[in-house]
Amino acid sequence: GGSGPSLDLIVDAAHDLAVAHGGWVAGAGLNATVPLHRAIFLSLDGRATWASADYQQSYFGVDADNALRSGLPLFEADAGLKDVGGGVGLTAFASPRV
Repeated sequence: GGSGPSLDLIVDAAHDLAVAHGGWVAGAGLNATVPLHRAIFLSLDGRATWASADYQQSYFGVDADNALRSGLPLFEADAGLKDVGGGVGLTAFASPRV
């Protein structure tokens, strides 16, 4: 690896093969690393995940049986953005990288 800034794009997708929910999730993220000094690096990252309606309903929906047992209202979850996250990191090496 070089000592300059870097930008990485990460994309992934998964489908339920065990048929627990029959849905899909897909995610994308960016990770940027910037050297602040020979041995100190700043990293910034962000990520978002999209989920299909089957996935969302399985984990976030409330069907008639669950509504009856819990007292919650019926809720039909749609496909869409499932989560968004990010972070900041600072890495300092005890000796400069070669």
